[in-house]
Amino acid sequence: MPNSTQPNVPQAPNVKELVEKAKEIYNSHKDELEDSDSGKYVVIEVNSRRYFVAPTKDEAMAQARREFPNILLFVRRIGELEKVSHHLSSFSPKKYASFL
Repeated sequence: MPNSTQPNVPQAPNVKELVEKAKEIYNSHKDELEDSDSGKYVVIEVNSRRYFVAPTKDEAMAQARREFPNILLFVRRIGELEKVSHHLSSFSPKKYASFL
C-alpha cells in the first residue's frame, strides 16, 4: 500500500477548503461581477485567484481549462442567490459534482 506522505504521490484536494477559498474570491469580486455579469457563470481557480466569466458553464470551463487543464475548479452562476448552484469540476470540463 503506497504511503500518502511520499513526495511524488498526489494528494486529494481538500474540497471543503477549496469551496471556502472560492467563495472568498467570489465575494471579493461580487459587486463587480454581479453589476456587469449577473446570470453568467464564473469559474474560479483558487490557487492563482484567477476567474473566468462566460454566458454558459461550458464556455467558462473551456476558458479556464485552456490555462488550468488538470486542476480542480469551482463553478457558480453569478448573482441570483436563490438559484445559485455551486459546482466543482475535476480534470474534465464535462465532469461536474454538485455542491449546495
